[in-house]
Amino acid sequence: MPAADSAFGNGEGVNGEVFAMAVQADGKIVIAGQFTAVNGVPRQNVARLNPDGSLDTSWSSQYAFGANGPVYAVAVDSQGGVVVGGSFQSAGDAPRSNLARLDGTSGQVDPAFGGPSENFGTNGTVRAIAVRPDGRLVIGGEFTSVHARARRNIALLQADGTLVEPAGAAESVNGTVRALGVLDDGRVVAAGAFSSPKQPAHGLMVLD
Repeated sequence: MPAADSAFGNGEGVNGEVFAMAVQADGKIVIAGQFTAVNGVPRQNVARLNPDGSLDTSWSSQYAFGANGPVYAVAVDSQGGVVVGGSFQSAGDAPRSNLARLDGTSGQVDPAFGGPSENFGTNGTVRAIAVRPDGRLVIGGEFTSVHARARRNIALLQADGTLVEPAGAAESVNGTVRALGVLDDGRVVAAGAFSSPKQPAHGLMVLD
């Protein structure tokens, strides 16, 4: 059985729950969940740790005010940015409906991600994010629209966060998508509690 690294963190940890994490190319760790402090320092639902587990205080002190709701998914995109999803209406000081991109170096919210802010985001919870080899993003969760366009619980986005049009045949499932993973050939595996009107899939399916 693997032994815990007693030197990792050297602090109090989070004062809530961590639901997801992603490791950046430099070894730093982005954690996301439902918390208001990391190692006793204010951080609301998103924070970055150094490789030794200590809090990276250089990563956006503004983001101490964080997402105003739980963050369930985090992924590092093809350009090194950090894409987060959850159940929130703002990130930093910007309006963001359940989805946001943070600069990988500073942690500041990317205002250009997803296009016009008035139609940005989903109308329900984002629970999973996957980055395809071509840089496109797949998001899954509990929603019926993305950027004011009909998408049921799963959707494909361009690398800049805009919606891929037209919708693919698999971009509609009846139920919650809770996890997404990328296969070696670039296809995406979705898992959760759902059925698909386009495929004989129940709780598990592969998307081209």
